Amino acid sequence: MIPSLQRHTVWTMYRTCNYYRQYSSLVDTTVPKNNIINNNLPEDFTRWLENIPLTNNSLVIQHSTEILQLNNWIEQNLSNFEQLAEIKSSLLNKFHLKTYKLIQKNLIEISNDPNYLKVLLQPYISTIQYQSFINYLEDTISQRGSKSPQEINNGLYKMIHSQSMMFKSNKPGASLVLPNSVHKWFYDNLPKSSTFQHYMFLIENNIFLSNCQHSRLFTERLLQGSELELQLVTFNYFLLRPDIYPNIEIIKQKFVTLHNFYDIYHIINLTIKRNKKETLSESSLSFYLQALLQKIVYYKDATSLTGKSNGRQLSIQFVKFVIQLLAVTTKLESTTLFKSVLQSLILFMKKNTYIDDKTFGKLLHRPMIHILQLLRAKGDQDAIFTFVANLGELSKIPKSHTYKKMIMNELILSLRYFNDPKLICQMLVSSKKYKKTSQLLNELGLWGSIFHSNCKKVPDSILTQEIENMPNLVSNSLRIDMIQNMSLSLSEIYKSLFSTKSVMMQRDEYREFLVKLYLNYIKYIENNYTSHNFWKSDTRIIKYFLSSAMSHLQDKDLAYGLLMDFYSKPFAKKMRNKGKDCPFSIVLYGHMSLTTTQVNKALELMEQNGIPLTFKICSSMVFRYLNWHEIDIARSWYNKIVYSKFPISHDGLIGVCQKYNWELPPNSVTKLLSIKEAHVGSVSNMMVENNKITEEDMDSLLLDDNTHETREGIEELMTLVKQI
Repeated sequence: MIPSLQRHTVWTMYRTCNYYRQYSSLVDTTVPKNNIINNNLPEDFTRWLENIPLTNNSLVIQHSTEILQLNNWIEQNLSNFEQLAEIKSSLLNKFHLKTYKLIQKNLIEISNDPNYLKVLLQPYISTIQYQSFINYLEDTISQRGSKSPQEINNGLYKMIHSQSMMFKSNKPGASLVLPNSVHKWFYDNLPKSSTFQHYMFLIENNIFLSNCQHSRLFTERLLQGSELELQLVTFNYFLLRPDIYPNIEIIKQKFVTLHNFYDIYHIINLTIKRNKKETLSESSLSFYLQALLQKIVYYKDATSLTGKSNGRQLSIQFVKFVIQLLAVTTKLESTTLFKSVLQSLILFMKKNTYIDDKTFGKLLHRPMIHILQLLRAKGDQDAIFTFVANLGELSKIPKSHTYKKMIMNELILSLRYFNDPKLICQMLVSSKKYKKTSQLLNELGLWGSIFHSNCKKVPDSILTQEIENMPNLVSNSLRIDMIQNMSLSLSEIYKSLFSTKSVMMQRDEYREFLVKLYLNYIKYIENNYTSHNFWKSDTRIIKYFLSSAMSHLQDKDLAYGLLMDFYSKPFAKKMRNKGKDCPFSIVLYGHMSLTTTQVNKALELMEQNGIPLTFKICSSMVFRYLNWHEIDIARSWYNKIVYSKFPISHDGLIGVCQKYNWELPPNSVTKLLSIKEAHVGSVSNMMVENNKITEEDMDSLLLDDNTHETREGIEELMTLVKQI
C-alpha cells in the first residue's frame, strides 16, 4: 500500500484517544441517590461504621485512627463512583449534616488530592457544590505553565466525568453546564482530529452543548466535518445504529436535554437542506420535529415552576415550530398544504396577544423566504418576480439586512432558469447600494467577460458609465448596504458564464479563458481573504471551475491541476465546504486514470487541509483499487463506507458487493443487480450511476400532472400574502 494511504486510513474514521476511552467506559455506571444505601458495600466497612458512636465519635478528630481508616476506604474507591456514593450516603444517613461536614473537612486535609475530594464529598447537589466543581476546573486550567496540555486535558476529563456520575439531577431536561473558559481550553488545545471523541464524551456525560461561544464553535466544526462528525452533532449517529443504541426515546431525551431550542431548529433546517423531497421521509426529520416540540414543553414546565409569565416566549417558539412545518411542505412542493399551514399560522399570530405588530413582521421573514423557495421549485418565474415586487410594499414586514440578503439569494437562484450571466450581474449590482460590487466583478474579470467579451479589467470611467446606464431591477427597499457574503451570487455568475462561454468558444479558446479567470480569482483571494469574510468559508466557486474543466472541456488533468494548486494555497484551510461533495470528490470520483502518485498527493493534501472523506471519494477508491487488482485494500475502503453509514444506492458498488460477497448494510438500496447487469468485469462501467430519469425530468412529470392545481394554489397563496 502507498505510505500516505496507510496514514490516511489512520487519519480518517478510526481515531481514538486514550483519555476519552478512560472515562467514557464508565458512562453507564449507576450512582445511587445520597439518601439510599444499596448494601453493596463490603461487610467489614458496614460493621466498622456501625461501631462508630453517633456522639463523641473519633471521625471528627483530626488525624485520628478512624479518620485515617475512612480515608483509606475512600481513596480505594475514588474510581468506583457507586461505592464512593454509597460510602458518602452511609455517612449522611448515620450522622447529622453538621457532623458530616466536620468529617468531610478532616478527610480533605489528609487526602492526596484535596481539591478533587472537596468536590466529590459535597453532601448533595447545590450551588456550593457546583461552584467547587467550577473552581476545580478553572484551577486545573490555570496550571498551564507547570503542566502539559495533555495532563490538563486528563484532569478536566476526570473531574467532568466524576461530577456527571456523582451529582446527577433528577429534574427533566437538566444537564451539566460548563463555563466557556473550559470549552475554550478544549477548543484551543485539542487537535481537530480529537473533536469527534471529545464531543462524544460531552454527550455521554450530559454536558449542555448550547450554552456558550466555544461549545457552539465545536458544534459548527462538526457540522463542517466528516460524515461521522455530522452524524454525531445531529445525533443521527445513534439513530443509524439501533443495534448499539436501541432505545430511541433515550436518544431523544438526551438530544432535547443537551441542545437548546434554536440549535434543534438549526439542525432541522440542515436536515431539510441536505435531503431531496424523495429522501426527506427517510431522514430523521420526524425525530427532530418531535424533539423541538418536546423542548417547548420542557421550557413551559420549567418556567411555570418559577411562577414567571412565559406566554410570549412559548408563543414565539410555537410559531417557529410551525415555520419548520412550512419548510417541510416547501421541500415536498405542496402548494395546497403550504397555504393551509401559512393561513393557520397568520391567524394564530394575529389573535395572539403576546405577539405585537413588530414581532409579527419579524416572524414572517422565514415564511416569505419559503414562499420564494416553493415558487422556485415549481419553476414559476413570473410569480417569483411578482411576489418580490409585492414584498417591497408590505409595510408590516421589516426589511432587515439579513431578510433582504435572503431575498436576494433566492432571486439570484431563480435566475438559473434563464442561464444569462448578464441578467445575474445586473440583479447583483442592482441589489447593492455601493460601487464596490461592480469593482469586485471587474477585478475578477467577470465584468469584462460578460459585457466586453474578454476577462481584462475595464477602466473605471467606462465601468461607472455602464453602471449608471444599467436598469435597476430591485426596489430601493430591498437593496443591501454591504457586499459581504456574496459567494452564492458570484458562484451563480461563474456557473452561468461557464455554461454560455463553453458553447460559444472553441475548446482551446475556452480553456485559456477558464484558466485566466481562475488566476484572477486566486489573485483576488490571496490579496483579500483576510479582510473579506465571505471568501473564508465557501468552496462553491472552485467547484464550478473544476466541474467546467471536467465536463465542458473534458480535461480531467486540468481539473486535477487546478485542485492541487488551489489547496496548496494558505487560504485553502479557511475555506468551508458547501454541499455534500467537496472539490476532491469531483476530481477523484471523475478521474479514474490518475496514477498512484497523483492519488497519493491528493490524499496528502486532503489531510493537510483537514478535508473529510465523502462517499464519492471512498467509492472511487474502491473502484480504483479493484482496477489495480488490490482487492483487500478495495475492501478496506468499502469498510469505511459501511462504518460511516453512508447510504449505498450506487449500482456499480452494489454490483461489486455481489461479485465479492461483501455484505451490504441495512441502509443500502434493496434493488440489487445481477452480475451480468452490473458488468462487474469492467470497473469503469460501475462509475456510471443510475440516472435514467433526472431530477429535472421528475419535476416536469410532477408539474404536468397537476399544472392547473399548482397555478390555482399559487394564485391563492399570493392573495393570502397581500392580505397580511
